Amino acid sequence: MADYSWQLKAVERFAKSKISAIVAACGTGKTRAAIRIALEKDLPVVVIAPKNICKQWKDEIMDIGGEDQEVFVYDAQEVSKHPDAFNMSFMEFLHG
Repeated sequence: MADYSWQLKAVERFAKSKISAIVAACGTGKTRAAIRIALEKDLPVVVIAPKNICKQWKDEIMDIGGEDQEVFVYDAQEVSKHPDAFNMSFMEFLHG
């Protein structure tokens, strides 16, 4: 998928900013623009989003040419059922 012209402008502008926000309607390419900005800045990224779009993020990263990324999904139901096990798995994720 090719980038929209607004995405390229956003990457150019936000790659130089400390704080950025992209506010746009669904389906306009916010995910792709955010990934490009993160790659340009060479920064680790935390994405807070509904868990049903985790695969979309991972697919977009791969489509852009980024490295395969590990994804850790916070699941409130699992945390409430097994808080110690969930915390341990999160710490393992962080430390590789």
